[in-house]
Amino acid sequence: MRTRSRVGVPERRCGSDCRLLPLMRFAGASCFALASAFRLTGLAEPIQQPKGNAVIVGVVVDEHHVPVVRAQIQAFSAEDVRKASNTSQRLGRNSGSASTDETGTFRISGLAAGDYVVAAEAISTFPNGGQVPARVYGPTFYPSTLDVSHAVLVNALDHPATTLQIELVPVKPVRVTGTVISASGQSTEGFDVRLFRSFGGFGSGATVAAVRAKGIFEIPRVPPGTYGLIIEPHGSRPGQEGREFVDTMIDVKDHSLDLSLTRTRRR
Repeated sequence: MRTRSRVGVPERRCGSDCRLLPLMRFAGASCFALASAFRLTGLAEPIQQPKGNAVIVGVVVDEHHVPVVRAQIQAFSAEDVRKASNTSQRLGRNSGSASTDETGTFRISGLAAGDYVVAAEAISTFPNGGQVPARVYGPTFYPSTLDVSHAVLVNALDHPATTLQIELVPVKPVRVTGTVISASGQSTEGFDVRLFRSFGGFGSGATVAAVRAKGIFEIPRVPPGTYGLIIEPHGSRPGQEGREFVDTMIDVKDHSLDLSLTRTRRR
């Protein structure tokens, strides 16, 4: 059991406003389809929570305790987290969210009083479709864990007595390679390779590579996680007649991933 001091540093005891989340493990999420928009199934529907005046305040830092700017913070009700675990689903919509300012500080307001799991995530995995940053962090649950079963519950109050400190956990990107062939026998060279990812109430995606000769593609640095993968002709549109594409889900772990895919035709 651990608690927070007034500056948000975990101590050995647990006070009245936080406690360890009961042990839970998430099973794999259901596959999802990505067509004209990014859609996820296998997400737990959040329990409707009344709005209130409760607040959660805190700061997000990296492993060197340097404040992290523009991190996305989400609060999930403890009830929703338990529901997701019991039904082997992923976390759905959050109960409240905020972003950190230039000092790494955040404030989530308008919450109903109660227990929450608080998670922080650094900037987008693939910012503006560019390369992955040199230092990559996974979605981190308070106080500093990638595993929701090890998260410490935070009690939201009208006048919070403490300030959380969430220390982001670094993760190591891995290489994703593969080949994609066409069911019609046409070349797939030049096709766009796109990845989509979501966590809680937020999602992002980008074109991260292009298919090379012989249908080979490579994404050199992908942070571990679950992604939607689309491979399609450059400039094509969902629903376009004769369009051939790959639309699947991949689970990137702590080792290189090699895929063999066949694109199919949708009329």
